Parts: sequence; structure tokens; C-alpha cells
Amino acid sequence: MKKCIVSLILLCLILVSCEQDKVIFSNDQQTYFKFEEASVDLPVLIDTEGSVDVRVTLSNLSTSDRSFDVNVVENGTTASSEIYTVGSLVVPANSYEATLTIDAVDINLTTERKKLVLEVLGTDDLIVEGNLTVNIFEICPIPETAFVGNYTVSFADPIGLDAGTFNGG
Repeated sequence: MKKCIVSLILLCLILVSCEQDKVIFSNDQQTYFKFEEASVDLPVLIDTEGSVDVRVTLSNLSTSDRSFDVNVVENGTTASSEIYTVGSLVVPANSYEATLTIDAVDINLTTERKKLVLEVLGTDDLIVEGNLTVNIFEICPIPETAFVGNYTVSFADPIGLDAGTFNGG
């Protein structure tokens, strides 16, 4: 009985130590596509531009570069098309990963988040898991020298009690 338990534990350790990273779905006929994150923030500094990089993962390798069309999902997108640009998505040959860059510019942005929903359409050969939501919003700069210095903190007595004599009872 002890030999069975020890053998089972060793088998589990061997299986766990042999796992490969990034291979999620193994099928020569189909490729599995996934955005690494379902949602990302794209903060844009007031009156400037901003960008965010999103990684994508594929389940298998190819000996040639693979290009994917990234489409805007109109239903759910609240960001105006004039404020964002979606880069091209090319997975290099012999790679499981690529990076998609989304740029945005401050054209009437506020601190209210505007959503940009992106998708890659699946086919018989391509299985796509989920869309990507990009939250675009304006941020204001705070200089590094702001709020630097010595401060004195005092507490106001809103109802006229002397804090030293009030015992709370």
C-alpha cells in the first residue's frame, strides 16, 4: 500500500513538473487565440496622447508570420473613432505571442471612461476566446514637486467640545 501511495505522489510530481507554458490547446487543424487580458486601461494625459500594449497568445506555432484582423465591436463601444487607433496584429513566425498596440489622443476626453471593444473573428481553423475592452480616459498631470514640504495637521472641534476633557461617557 505504501508503494502505491509513494508511486502516486511521484507520478503527480513528474506530471506537474513537465507542464509547458503557453500551450493551451493542442490541435494541428485548429489554432486557439486569446487576448491575455479581457480589459485594459488606456489613460491619456490631458492634451496629449497615450497607448497601451496588449499581448495575445496562440496555441500553436507556424513557420510563417500570421496576420489577424482586429475589428471594433460597435455594440458596446462608446469611444469616438477619432480618438483611437488600433495597430496591426501580426504574430511572428515560430512564436506563440504577439503584441497589439492601441493608441488614443485627447480629443474631448474627460475622466469618464470611454469603452473600445475589440474582437478577432474566429473561423473553422481559428477558435477565439473573448473580446478585449479598452477603457480610454483622461488623466491630469501632478508635478513631482506638488504637495512636497512640511505640514501641520490640526483637528477642528466641530461642536465646541474640548477634546482634552471629553471622556465620551
